[in-house]
Amino acid sequence: MSGDFTAGAAPAGSAETHMAPVPSRLPDEAERTALLQAAGVPEHLHGLMGPHGVAPLGRKMGLHFEEMTPERVVATLPVAGNEQNMGLFHGGAHMVLAETLGSLAAILHVRLTLGLPNAVVGTELGATHHRASPTAW
Repeated sequence: MSGDFTAGAAPAGSAETHMAPVPSRLPDEAERTALLQAAGVPEHLHGLMGPHGVAPLGRKMGLHFEEMTPERVVATLPVAGNEQNMGLFHGGAHMVLAETLGSLAAILHVRLTLGLPNAVVGTELGATHHRASPTAW
């Protein structure tokens, strides 16, 4: 099996064993800066983006920021590579996008508008999917 970790039992006759997930390694400052730039994060916001810069899941999924202000956060996420088994944009990918943008908008609002140093993370998320997207961003 390939991937970051395997879950469940290994196939019969396999030498593989169950491995626990390992947290993503934190990038050094040069890597973090390069990741933030590649994701479209404006330089003046780099200090607000946390130790990973852009979350590892967002990077894996191809998340790219187009606009980031306390009032509005806009990003794109490609359908390609983020499909469910029918070839449509995966509902979970949609939720990753929503959670990421909501959390970042909250961070920008709390830190830049209110001037508070508080940590901000999402705590609840729900969605209704209205139509399928087999292509585009």
